[in-house]
Amino acid sequence: MMNSPVPERNRSDSEGVDEGRFFSVPRPSSTGSKAVAFRSGTGFLLIKKKQKSAQSAKSVDKIMKNLLRPHLLNLEPYTPIIPFEALSEQLGIPAEKIIKLDANENPYGILPAVADALRNLPYAHIYPDPESRFLRRALANYHNVSVENILAGAGADELIDLILRFFINPGDVILNCPPTFGMYAFDTAINGGKVINIPRLDDFSVDADALLDAVAEHQPKLLFLATPNNPDGGLLAPKLLDALLKQNLLLVLDEAYME
Repeated sequence: MMNSPVPERNRSDSEGVDEGRFFSVPRPSSTGSKAVAFRSGTGFLLIKKKQKSAQSAKSVDKIMKNLLRPHLLNLEPYTPIIPFEALSEQLGIPAEKIIKLDANENPYGILPAVADALRNLPYAHIYPDPESRFLRRALANYHNVSVENILAGAGADELIDLILRFFINPGDVILNCPPTFGMYAFDTAINGGKVINIPRLDDFSVDADALLDAVAEHQPKLLFLATPNNPDGGLLAPKLLDALLKQNLLLVLDEAYME
């Protein structure tokens, strides 16, 4: 995202901040405390100035809750994987001694050719092409589809979120088949959608009859299915796929684990 001009604020208006720019400063007028949002080059941080009393802290919290989208107040948090370096510190084991098997990661390191390509990137210091033209063209040629049919994202998580932003209105239903990738339900909740869970069978396969019954009953707008599924690696049965393609919904097949 390109940086837009933001008015500078005096550094004395914040505590513990040495650089950056400020914007959107909600403040309770009667408590003498402030809450400021601090923008850095890599993201946004919300910085709350030290409160004068417990009462003023409660006042700021109340203001923040009033500003927050209501359906997010009771959102169940997504539990991410533990980062590699944090796991090393937590276990007291050198990073080179750890092989993580919980995140579909390559334990052998990147290919030498990839390392060389990264070292020789000519424009790593500037924003990349927001349309990923060269990547999409290569993928389109590889899959023998039109380049207009390819959308590149910063990982599957961004694509999942974009799909839900485009198609889901507050209250719209999606179907989910747990245990599976947790971001389907989490991103739906963020976007105000309603998740109907159709649990998988004991062998982790999709309960086809229950899923098709749920489609008829709830008239969902969207269905996510991971194939291979996370965490078991099972593939979607072709017969069920054919049946789902005949339904009046958007079917998203997540093949992030296929390779």
